[in-house]
Amino acid sequence: MKLRPAALLLHRLIGIALGIVIAVIGLTGSALVFWHEIHHQLNSPLTTVIPQAQSISVDEIEETVNKAYPDWQVSSIEMPNSLSDAYKVTITSKEDKSLDVYVNPYTNIILGALQWESSLMGIIYEIHESFLAGDIGKKFVGVFGILLVLMSISGIILWNGWHRLILGFKIRWRAPGKLVNYDLHKFVGILSVGFLLLLALTGFCLTATKETRQVMYYLTNMPVIPNPTSKVIAGQAPLKMSKILELANIAFPAGRVTLISYPEKPEEAVFLIKKQPLEVTYYGLTHLYVDQYSGEVLRINNPLTESLRTKFANAVFSIFILHTGRYGGQLMMILYVVVGLVPTFLLITGLLMWRQRQWAIARRQAAIRLSHTSLIEPPDSN
Repeated sequence: MKLRPAALLLHRLIGIALGIVIAVIGLTGSALVFWHEIHHQLNSPLTTVIPQAQSISVDEIEETVNKAYPDWQVSSIEMPNSLSDAYKVTITSKEDKSLDVYVNPYTNIILGALQWESSLMGIIYEIHESFLAGDIGKKFVGVFGILLVLMSISGIILWNGWHRLILGFKIRWRAPGKLVNYDLHKFVGILSVGFLLLLALTGFCLTATKETRQVMYYLTNMPVIPNPTSKVIAGQAPLKMSKILELANIAFPAGRVTLISYPEKPEEAVFLIKKQPLEVTYYGLTHLYVDQYSGEVLRINNPLTESLRTKFANAVFSIFILHTGRYGGQLMMILYVVVGLVPTFLLITGLLMWRQRQWAIARRQAAIRLSHTSLIEPPDSN
């Protein structure tokens, strides 16, 4: 089979069989580009506060949550992004359930709690990541990503601009509707194919982060570096989180802490995320590991100064940024929203093309049957 007919067959099979699934992934992806902003607005009574002169320390916030939820454990604290934002304290239960508790940073009053999985954006995220089917669904979404890659490549092969460039971008607005539909399909497809390939490949990598990280370290010939650990001191309790933040900011003053991840075990280190002025992602990509007993900063991953080889080895974080569009500011994120709508557009125009083809085949078969009938039947003697 020649390349073009094979590409056409592959394009049709994937488009017809899995087009709806890929369209749903694209639509939910568009909704998730601004998930944080949307989630914030939908739950503004929990997330928004009136700024005041004096704010509460993170230790007091932690203590308030621990008193209100004594059977739960604080796993992370998202710091306020602005003066009108509340603290978001994520707590986990012994059954490994999680809950987001929002606390006023000025009054130390709990504003309410929300389970991420039951929120609108949480449900959309679960559909996008796994179709609400857990780890198995996540693997299937990764397979759909590979199929989207194959579909995109077959579309590139089928594009008629290879013969004459202007034809590949021309839309014949005055032609019959089926030709306009065809032109729109190939025009939108070729303009978006680069982004679709990027999203499909990064999406697949995010469904297999462990394997992706191993491949990255193998390609860079770098050993897998384990996370630093705290040196447990017998009879000594961990430092207060405010003290850990103070020591971390002394060791690395650039930027601001956006997220605190609490250690689950005595030997684990406190994990901090900071956002430096030149970083465009929401939380930032600067990572600090701090000994929870001594406050010593054990390791700093600074994306602005680390080597290209190290960045490539740690590319899982970069892959997430590439997949979500938060590397190019608001305009890039808006573009990602539009690109997420493209699979639905291509599905509709592709189905119309397929249906028109089925109608044409049916009409030809009907004409052949009619001609055969007229040849077989004797003429009317009257």
